[in-house]
Amino acid sequence: MKTANKHYIETTLLELGVARLKTFGFIHVNADNIMQDEVYQYFFEKILKDEELKNPVHSDIINQMLQKLGSAKPLTKPGWQ
Repeated sequence: MKTANKHYIETTLLELGVARLKTFGFIHVNADNIMQDEVYQYFFEKILKDEELKNPVHSDIINQMLQKLGSAKPLTKPGWQ
C-alpha cells in the first residue's frame, strides 16, 4: 500500500476515534492524546476493532495502529504514580 494512502487511512481513523470519543463526552481528546491516555486508549481500541470488522481490507493498518496503541507510553498526570 502506498505510504500516502496509509497515512490518509490512519489519519481518518484517528479523526473518527476523536469524533466518537467527543460524542461520549471526552471533550479534551485529540489525535495526540488518544494514543496515550489510558481511558482514551481503551475506547479507541474498541473503535479500531469495530472498524476492522467493517473494513477488513484495512486490517493491516488497523493492526499496526493497535500495536502502536498497546506500546504507547501513557501520559503522566501530576501527582499520579
